[in-house]
Amino acid sequence: MNKVTDVATGEIMVINHDGVNLGRMPFHQAKQLAIESELSLIEIDKPGRVFKIMDEGKWKYEHKKKEHKRKQHAQSLKEMRFSISIDPHDQMTKVNHVKEFIAKGHNVKVSIKIKGREKANPLAADLKMRMILCDIGVDPSSVVIKKSPSQVHTVIASTIVSKD
Repeated sequence: MNKVTDVATGEIMVINHDGVNLGRMPFHQAKQLAIESELSLIEIDKPGRVFKIMDEGKWKYEHKKKEHKRKQHAQSLKEMRFSISIDPHDQMTKVNHVKEFIAKGHNVKVSIKIKGREKANPLAADLKMRMILCDIGVDPSSVVIKKSPSQVHTVIASTIVSKD
């Protein structure tokens, strides 16, 4: 996509600034239409020789926006943190969010933070993790549960969740 200054003569396909197809016409006639409407003639498709009469600034903005969007990538790993002493209703709310993430195709990291006196009983965190995994619909033996002194966590791939 380029701003056109000089192109060999010949017929080209022209689209006006409202998106209406004006059909095939000689290049010089399309250039004259662009000048009369105080806009630029922009080459949209090179092999098909398709041109659009539009504001050059608008074209640059849209082109830059498309390039930026093309370079973006969606985050595929989401994280949900729980605590050992989480209220059952809050736990179910978070579990439902995890299920939504998995349904959308994201991988989810589920972690349980262990704070203060909770560190004295690490089995409670392991038991809570297994309960959460069962609530989500994942067999606890199918995932690797990693443990550290301050947290227990696992990553759930969206492909291993049982569909109910």
